[in-house]
Amino acid sequence: MLISILQNTPHWVWWLLVAVISLGVSQTQPRHRTLRAATAIPIVMAALSFYGVVSLFAAQSIALVAWAAVLVALKLSHAAGVGSKVRWLAAELRLLVPGSWVSLMLIPSRLLKLGPV
Repeated sequence: MLISILQNTPHWVWWLLVAVISLGVSQTQPRHRTLRAATAIPIVMAALSFYGVVSLFAAQSIALVAWAAVLVALKLSHAAGVGSKVRWLAAELRLLVPGSWVSLMLIPSRLLKLGPV
């Protein structure tokens, strides 16, 4: 049965797997990022997330409370030292972001949770 699944998997899925794995492996190396590049996507995604919660669940205040809990969790993780290995390089005006294997583990696990299409 497993062989049948592997044989009938479209070719683009394997290319997607290679792309995701190569993206995860590239995240294991330290990188220099500008402040704009490091903050733009998280800020935009947070704004879109908040907009989605407000537009879909405006009548349900528990949704806004849950979204606010995410902010509290961010504050607590910052206080606990998450991200403390990121360094500001004043001479280059860039952030030095250390490499991590976490991305390589999280991206495929998130894809597996999507389930069948």
